[in-house]
Amino acid sequence: MPLPEERYPTLTLTPQRQKQKALEALLTWLLALTAQQPVLFVVEELHWIDPSTLEFPTLLVEQGPTAWLLALLTCRPKFRPPLGLRTHLTPMALQRLPQPQAEVMIARVAGGKALPPAVLQHVVTKTEGVPLFVEALTKTVLELGLVGEREETIS
Repeated sequence: MPLPEERYPTLTLTPQRQKQKALEALLTWLLALTAQQPVLFVVEELHWIDPSTLEFPTLLVEQGPTAWLLALLTCRPKFRPPLGLRTHLTPMALQRLPQPQAEVMIARVAGGKALPPAVLQHVVTKTEGVPLFVEALTKTVLELGLVGEREETIS
């Protein structure tokens, strides 16, 4: 069996060219998948990724109209991804949950445990309708043991 050095010779490319070849290979692979079946490509929190990684969704969006692909890219409202304006892009701003929906979400996350009204209101107020925060704070409250069992559940 050949040694890895013999099977895979050392690349003599610049770091920039290596990155470009890696992005091209990843793009080629993903587009080949779209030729076989629809593909859902999800990247959450674009605002946290480094500039080199952000190049891939940008390349992918350029191929969007020709591929059987749904790319779902999320980011905070103040972040402006370098995707440009394209007819096949649909930006959507998600609003925070209103209090009644936040309360329903809290009840579902609590899974049959009733939060005291003051704790429920505190969670609603502190989370400001941000769903991930509603879920995380509710789970923290549950872990602290501030709730009791409830006989009926909200569906």
